[in-house]
Amino acid sequence: MGLGIGEAGSLIELLIPKHALNSHVKYKVNPIVTYLHTIENIREIYGTGSRPVIVHCNDLNDYLCKYDAPTNLLSEYLAAQFLGLWNLKFPECAFISIAKEHIGNLRLNPQLLDKVAFGTRFYDHADDVTGIFEMKSPSDISRIKQKEAFLKIGLFDLWLSNEDRCANNSNILLVPFEEGEFFVPIDHSAIFNTGAVYTHYTTHLERLTQEDSIICTHFTPLMFKHGKTLSETLEILESDFKYATKGCEVEVDQIFGNVPVDWDIDEHIKDKICSNIFNDNWKSETWQTFLQYLQLTLR
Repeated sequence: MGLGIGEAGSLIELLIPKHALNSHVKYKVNPIVTYLHTIENIREIYGTGSRPVIVHCNDLNDYLCKYDAPTNLLSEYLAAQFLGLWNLKFPECAFISIAKEHIGNLRLNPQLLDKVAFGTRFYDHADDVTGIFEMKSPSDISRIKQKEAFLKIGLFDLWLSNEDRCANNSNILLVPFEEGEFFVPIDHSAIFNTGAVYTHYTTHLERLTQEDSIICTHFTPLMFKHGKTLSETLEILESDFKYATKGCEVEVDQIFGNVPVDWDIDEHIKDKICSNIFNDNWKSETWQTFLQYLQLTLR
């Protein structure tokens, strides 16, 4: 089962680090997000804060759809696109029109469905990382492939100031594939300091505290120890970070160009976001903060 990551474009291929070429790792540009529509009544309202709904669409797949503030939807969409450019697995996503007649008997304001929703494939067979790691079983940990992706997700969160992935709310699924189980990060409406960058009162991102970082949790030492292997992993991750953020910068105009018109996103938001996340000082601070938090957690 794939997670819908598109093939790399030639421009991005120029940015691929040598270690990635040698190990056949591909840095991939997401395809334009598909537009879908519901074909039957909403199945249920999912029990999380934003009350997303599970719908069945015309591609015959189930999606978890969010339909709240357009800037929250933009955060979800941008994170999904950037995750692909970071070579991290993530659920297939789509822009979804939810027909009002498909509300059925659910208590849902029809006006909330006037705009296109943002949906991600719903995996009812996936496990939540928090539940797995609470067991602390070596056999549970050993079944996870690409454990280094956990560190990469933590670095991704620091880069985008995602305030909603921590010890009590991992927002990471373990999704089974033929070759094993992989980390799949979800739920990114709290990037950019929970959307503070969209307001007129905030000009710069604030770095995450230790309490807000998945790196500073008991999950990390379950998988990583000081030593040569970790040093080699960090060397590769630093290279990946430089090339992945550059890839995002190269593709950001196209990514914003595909934002649904009815989200009515202010044209200045792109410039404000880019001036923060692609700033060399911010990227350097992100990497140093990552190393600091990792050192504190593993000491």
